[in-house]
Amino acid sequence: MKMDFFIGRKQEIDAVVTRIKYQNQSCALRGDSGFGKTALLKYLIEPDTLSRFKFDTNIFHILYFACPEYLPTKVYSPDDFWRDIFLHLKVNLHHEALKSTATRLSKENNLDYYTVENFFYKAKLENFNFILFLDDFDNLLANPQFGGEFLWSLKNLANNKVDYNFGLVVSTLTELSQLCHDTELLVSPFFNIFSTIVLKPFSDSEVREYLSEHFPNYLKDENHVLKLIEVSNGIPLILQLCCEYFHSTRDVEQYYLSRIAPNWSNKTQKVIDRFIRRCWTNSINEEKKLLIQLAFEYHKSNFQPLDGARLILLRREFHQAWRLLQKRYLADEDTILMSLFPASFSQFILSEVIGDYSKITRVNTDFEFFNELVSKHNLLIKDHYKHLINN
Repeated sequence: MKMDFFIGRKQEIDAVVTRIKYQNQSCALRGDSGFGKTALLKYLIEPDTLSRFKFDTNIFHILYFACPEYLPTKVYSPDDFWRDIFLHLKVNLHHEALKSTATRLSKENNLDYYTVENFFYKAKLENFNFILFLDDFDNLLANPQFGGEFLWSLKNLANNKVDYNFGLVVSTLTELSQLCHDTELLVSPFFNIFSTIVLKPFSDSEVREYLSEHFPNYLKDENHVLKLIEVSNGIPLILQLCCEYFHSTRDVEQYYLSRIAPNWSNKTQKVIDRFIRRCWTNSINEEKKLLIQLAFEYHKSNFQPLDGARLILLRREFHQAWRLLQKRYLADEDTILMSLFPASFSQFILSEVIGDYSKITRVNTDFEFFNELVSKHNLLIKDHYKHLINN
């Protein structure tokens, strides 16, 4: 699936380029799942982009790295991280001495922070500027191995302009100030060195630019364009999925009228599953209560979108959480984005929360609220979520 979400985003691109090239600053891209953070970072490292913004690649070395998802069953440490970085550098560096050092360090079993910093110190002596793009930086911060000492060293590299030419561009779902758990090793918070650039949904003009590039025939029907904006809320990933599925105004209207969810392809389903998982990860407890109830409602409706009356009741019962989802563009006054894929959403949320999820398929689900079902049938709620159900 082609992911050209860098269409538009001119202000954001200019902001990143200005900060890393001219102001020698680090910056953080923040945006919810599907807003195009990864595509934007990958666009910025394209040779044509670097040439357009006159980055001298003999001086600037920009490296993109996708931070691996934290899995409690798999060990990934700062040593592993720096070995991965040096592995990338040994392949891409053209300076023979630095390339040789990077090759050696990529094989080291124990990489202390002095060794790492010494490499970038020597790189500055050779007039090299390193810019590290860390995509999904949340993944590292969720890993308990990446504590204060790692953040202290990374901050020192990015903030000490006397000894290093080193910059950071990170992407996160959440504000860095909420993610970083600083320790006594840090004199000032890690996030203080970053300026934040917030990615929002596409504007109407950016939607039209996207359609002009990828679905030009859609622009012939203004009503279809407006419907696509409405159903996707301008979220780049969802816009792309909707463009590939809803080929006409009638298709979108039929979805609203029939309340039958789209039948997504298996390939698209993997993208949707990741979107749902990351939306859930980025939700606070109040939002999760609403999402759990919504998943239960979809389960009761045989995994189909809900009627307007039911959505109104949910919005009244969970009004504060609904407003929070609206701020994230996952809902508006009378619709919610998850109605595009209710089966995937419901199955993920309920299996995430209920330890014996299969049991819910065998019980009567005619209850007003999810916690009534839990109480009546003694469902096993995973420890991490008990406080959500009981409160």
